[in-house]
Amino acid sequence: MDAPLIRTLAGVHKSTMQKDALTHGVPYGSDLRFFTNYAKMQAVLYGPGDVALAHSLNEHVPMDEVLGVAEVIANFLLEW
Repeated sequence: MDAPLIRTLAGVHKSTMQKDALTHGVPYGSDLRFFTNYAKMQAVLYGPGDVALAHSLNEHVPMDEVLGVAEVIANFLLEW
């Protein structure tokens, strides 16, 4: 969790959203492992919504979260 990419994204998230980003590991797999394990790249899963709703009958993401994350990513790209 101490990679420059994660520190920068967490800082931009905090300054944009006015709250700390949740930084933790997850108990499921993703294709992100190919970037980190084989390409040796920094990578992070980041986005809106509640992962507990993913692939469920009630899967949804609140639009305000989508717009907030879009702003964070735009600000991150400007800073990175």
